Amino acid sequence: MLADSRGIALLEVLVSGVVMAVAVIGLALMFGLGQSLAVAQGDERLALYLAEQKLEQLRALGFAAVAVGSQTETLTGGQSNVQTFLRTTCIVYVDDTTLGEPADTACVAGVATATKRIRVTVTPAIEQAGPVTLEAVLSSPL
Repeated sequence: MLADSRGIALLEVLVSGVVMAVAVIGLALMFGLGQSLAVAQGDERLALYLAEQKLEQLRALGFAAVAVGSQTETLTGGQSNVQTFLRTTCIVYVDDTTLGEPADTACVAGVATATKRIRVTVTPAIEQAGPVTLEAVLSSPL
């Protein structure tokens, strides 16, 4: 019996070592993914702030001062200014038939009316973070 079981303990140690190595590698990969998702969440918050900032700037100007058209800017932000964002602003005239158009429609100025829609989309450079889109409607004072 003893002669047949030689080397079994060594084989068990090697197999358990391989299992432990796979578990440790998987755990290390999960930490890396968790870190990138936490950074992406922060980038989405900053993107929301940048979209709100632009929207409030335009709303403060008033209906007459807000020019119809599209503008794209590249911004940096964050604690050390290393996070990059693309902010696209689209201002169009709208009426009752075009007011409810989806956010991904083209930025076509349309016929002049007493109502303008401002759409601000901020896209973080990091892949895990999604774009943030905010809209507001300005109407001409009577």
